[in-house]
Amino acid sequence: MTKITRNIIIDLMPLYLAGEASQDTRELVEEYLKNDKELAKMAKESTTFNLPEDVPVPLEKDQALQLYIEGKRQMTIRMAIIGIFIIIVMLFLGAMVIFVTGG
Repeated sequence: MTKITRNIIIDLMPLYLAGEASQDTRELVEEYLKNDKELAKMAKESTTFNLPEDVPVPLEKDQALQLYIEGKRQMTIRMAIIGIFIIIVMLFLGAMVIFVTGG
């Protein structure tokens, strides 16, 4: 069996403090904190324990598909605009060459 070290408990602490840990993990952390008063004090004083402010929420399959479709649509529009811009620039340069050479 793996020895439960302080580093393991520190890794689990954000889940524990956010209330996202399983019952087994909560029990493990609480048992460890009984013997590590310094870490227990840090956990008690910190409700976030350096959690990022914006924790990403997993998307549902339908949401992910909708975002993919929208992103693909936007990329297609951008590529079309870039293509049109390149064609306009090439036509302009061609016209300039004809104008400058007189021909």
